[in-house]
Amino acid sequence: MNIFLKLKLVPALTLFALSLLAATVQGQQAVPQLDLARYTGNWFEIARTPNFWQRQCVADVVTHYELQPGDKFTIHNTCTKSNGKTTTGDGFTEGQSNGPGTLVSGKLRTSFLRPFYFDYWVIALDPEYKWAVVAEPNRKNIWIIARTPSISPATRTLIDQQISHAGFDPKTLINSIQTSATTTIQSASNH
Repeated sequence: MNIFLKLKLVPALTLFALSLLAATVQGQQAVPQLDLARYTGNWFEIARTPNFWQRQCVADVVTHYELQPGDKFTIHNTCTKSNGKTTTGDGFTEGQSNGPGTLVSGKLRTSFLRPFYFDYWVIALDPEYKWAVVAEPNRKNIWIIARTPSISPATRTLIDQQISHAGFDPKTLINSIQTSATTTIQSASNH
């Protein structure tokens, strides 16, 4: 490759990388603090962007977070596939501790297959921990989760406004189906 072509490519690639970084940060922030004890427990998926990892999930997507020593969570996911069978996945997540039981922010690092991790940010959170919005900082995927299998239309409108402000289009989300108001799961350690 000719030296003049290389000199032209370096600034272009640098500008491209900086624009990707700006797109990741602009408008989207993690919540400033996360109380781990309050975040622990079952969360029902209300809506999500279509994604590779959940392509087989058609209903009853529930995640159970269990607090572990060192301010970490184990994660147990479950969902119903189109054939009616249940599938599960286990992982763990951690963040920067702000003292026992509290994280400096909602920026979590998650893995379902060590040593591979992805960033998972809590970008909106009900003051009573009744619902949360979780997203990847690259804006590729987003999830609305709640403590109950459904949320009110007023709450959904509020959440949609918040995710729009964070740079997501609420129209791209698919609504999750919860077939039972009593759907709960236990941690992987209780199986």
